[in-house]
Amino acid sequence: MREAADRLGVAYSTVKQWIYKGSVRSVRTDGGHHRISEREVTRLLAQRGALPPRRRHAADGGVLVALSGRNRLHGVVDEVRREGLLAQVRLA
Repeated sequence: MREAADRLGVAYSTVKQWIYKGSVRSVRTDGGHHRISEREVTRLLAQRGALPPRRRHAADGGVLVALSGRNRLHGVVDEVRREGLLAQVRLA
């Protein structure tokens, strides 16, 4: 669940509440823990209007999935301030 929360850009406690409210589908383990499928995380990302995850290949040929939380902002860029390597973007 923590990985799902990170990918969704929300707190772990938020994901737990979504599960308890029934808005997130999960599977409960014998130990009482919840597991969220990759398909469910993808559905939630789409529902939240997030960009689809970009795929990178791992050294062993597997696929790593990563999505930066900073790339999920919605709006129109109103102003950009730059100072060296840093930039501040204001959305309208």
